Amino acid sequence: MTLDDLFQRNAVKKLHREGAKNTKVRCASADSTNSSRRWRGTTGRARTARAVGRSSAILLLALLATATPAIATDQTTANATASVTQSTEKDGVHFTVTADRATAQVADPVTIRFRVEAPTGTLVTFPADEQTLGSLTVRETRDAFDVPSDNGRTWTRMQVVESLAAGPVEVPGVTIAYKTNKAGVQTTGELTSPTLSIEIASTLPADADPLKFHDIKGEVEIAPPLTTPLWWWWYASGAAAIATAAGVWWYRRDRRPLTAAEWALAELARVEVDEYLARGRMQDLYVVMTDIVRSYIERRFALRAPRQTTPEFLAGLTHNANFATEHKRLLTRFLEAADLVKFACFSPASDDVYAARGAAETFVRGTAEETQPDHPANASAGTTTTARPSREPQEVTT
Repeated sequence: MTLDDLFQRNAVKKLHREGAKNTKVRCASADSTNSSRRWRGTTGRARTARAVGRSSAILLLALLATATPAIATDQTTANATASVTQSTEKDGVHFTVTADRATAQVADPVTIRFRVEAPTGTLVTFPADEQTLGSLTVRETRDAFDVPSDNGRTWTRMQVVESLAAGPVEVPGVTIAYKTNKAGVQTTGELTSPTLSIEIASTLPADADPLKFHDIKGEVEIAPPLTTPLWWWWYASGAAAIATAAGVWWYRRDRRPLTAAEWALAELARVEVDEYLARGRMQDLYVVMTDIVRSYIERRFALRAPRQTTPEFLAGLTHNANFATEHKRLLTRFLEAADLVKFACFSPASDDVYAARGAAETFVRGTAEETQPDHPANASAGTTTTARPSREPQEVTT
């Protein structure tokens, strides 16, 4: 009998019981019309019950089908990650070896624990730490020896190992030495741990053939490097040469040495008259201007009189043919006004200060050298130039 038949049968019985109760309550003289209505109602309820039963059965089967693979997967995972333990005992010394998993992949770390439990007063000696444990490579070793426990003392060695080869791998036994002391009786012996077997799975597919390699891929086209045409280098070299020549010309142009007059005019223009006036430094201002004029005369006419006073200096210029009468009068007026400020503490007005600098500039321009013509051929055309005075130093006669 199926689940559908069972649900249908129970539903029909329930409906019949309900019908019987309704029949007792209702009037016995109900006509045939009411009976037919009750029959049709009973038939509809039966159909609904059968549909519900069928849906419940389908749902139950689906749940069972879904749960079966999950249960199988959990069991497989549990088997793969379950630890493996073996132990042995001798003279009250218990030796246990445990691997944290029964199956591992190539190069996966596996932890092996060697644990010795013995009564208090027992001496246990482990072998020296090695880099290998059978065919396994030891990556790390941690020891915790002679630790108190509830049953005496414990000695524990934990080693993290790995295997680079697939297949079953055996963890060899480790031999320890012990010495017990029971009621004054000492017992010495050795105890070897049981061996363990671990399955190392390969990460390659089952049908992989290590002798068959994947074929190399086709050629990859690489764009050739961009090359600079030869003519570009010629243009670049020519432009660099032109730029260099222009730079040299620009640097050398107007590099002619300044004449004495050009130097003096530039120095007088550089004097900040307004600043001296604002600070009331009249003496310093006239000292600067007179030094410029004296230096100009020494450079222009090769006259040296650094220690002469103004009267001595002017007397020496009286018989000098290089100075015109007007220039001598202009220079005398400038130097005497300067002496009044420097030595008599005279405070000139601002207009007088600017007039003094203007007089100095006028004297320099009036006695400046005449520059040679750019083309000497003009001399043959009848033009004449004034000879420049000698640059040889002359002593001023007083």
